[in-house]
Amino acid sequence: MLHAPEKVSGGEMDSAPAQELLDLVQGHVPRLLENGWPNALMSAASLVSDDLIILDSDRPNDWRLMAGVLCAPTFWTLPERVGLDLGGLHGPVPGGDPELAGRIGRVFSGLQPGIVLERFNWTVQVTGERFTPERPNPAGCT
Repeated sequence: MLHAPEKVSGGEMDSAPAQELLDLVQGHVPRLLENGWPNALMSAASLVSDDLIILDSDRPNDWRLMAGVLCAPTFWTLPERVGLDLGGLHGPVPGGDPELAGRIGRVFSGLQPGIVLERFNWTVQVTGERFTPERPNPAGCT
C-alpha cells in the first residue's frame, strides 16, 4: 500500500461507505496518531491487516465492487475489477461454480445492519509473497 498504492487500491476511496468503514475500524482499533493517508479507505486499511473491499447494490442480488484496498490478491488487481459484479469477480476461478455469484448475492442482500460478515479464504502460493497479482509461470514450479 505504501510502495504501490495504484496497484492495490481503486474506486471511490472517499465515498460515504468508505468513511463509514473508516469509522467502524477506528471504533475497534486503537487510534494512536493521525495516519496521514490520502483518503478514508487507505486510512482504514492502514489500521488492519485485512484487505478491505466495498460492494454496493442498486438492484437486489446485483452487488458490484465499488472500492477497496487489496494488498494480498490472488492473480488479479483491484483497479482492473472496480465496477464488476460478483459474476465478473468470481468468473475466472478455474473449476468455479457458475451459481456461486447468485448465492453470494442473496447472502449479501439478506444482511442486516449491525451484522458482520467475515470471510476466510486460503490459497496455495508458489512463493512466500502475499502480493501475487499475476499467475506464476508453471515452468520450474515443483
